[in-house]
Amino acid sequence: MYNVSRIYTRLRPLEFELYDESETEAWFVRANREHFVFEQLNLNAGRPRGGDWGDSSHAFVLVGLKPGRFSPDGLTEAICITDWTSTASDEEADAWELQVVNEVEARLPDITRQHSADLLSRTATCRSAVARYMEFVDTSKSLRQNIETYAAGASSEQIAHFYQIAKTPGLICLPDRTPYDLAIWLITKHSDIVDAGVDWDADHEPLANSELNWRIQLLSSRLLPEPGWELMDATKKGEP
Repeated sequence: MYNVSRIYTRLRPLEFELYDESETEAWFVRANREHFVFEQLNLNAGRPRGGDWGDSSHAFVLVGLKPGRFSPDGLTEAICITDWTSTASDEEADAWELQVVNEVEARLPDITRQHSADLLSRTATCRSAVARYMEFVDTSKSLRQNIETYAAGASSEQIAHFYQIAKTPGLICLPDRTPYDLAIWLITKHSDIVDAGVDWDADHEPLANSELNWRIQLLSSRLLPEPGWELMDATKKGEP
């Protein structure tokens, strides 16, 4: 099976950070300084017939607006960079890891250039809205304290609207739902200012409404914040 520490050592010169790992997956992320997107590498361990987990592996890269393992359609483009390959022995795993790093170094810049412009263009309104919603967050308070403040001052109609969205199956992708609750409160309370003229109640399936789902997912990722945002904040010059 691939060795996460070994491949991480090889990826560090390319400015990747380890986002997360499990027994069968590893995620690495970097912030692209030029295109204002996140570039991620995902390693998957497989189990061929009659073998063990990790006896085969494959890798793909993602270009997206948020770091992390979960992102809705429209916010991320994924491209496979290796087929399933035998990594049963340490020698095979080492050779495969080197292939992955070489593929990332050689191909990812072109992949990012190919997909980032369209990605940024189709999400321009959403990204602008997310930036405005973030201005309403009281950074002197915790996420939970912000939620309590919004809930205490909410009308019965706003409370009903909050729960209509919050109970949507499949909406919560991160282990902690707290940033999602605050994201939904921000939209519930301030959409008349940020998204004037948009009636989110008209769509009773938030997951089917890309603009609403994108806002919730980006806000939640930003509020947590997911690993990777500190890299973007430290490197971006002026987001388009």
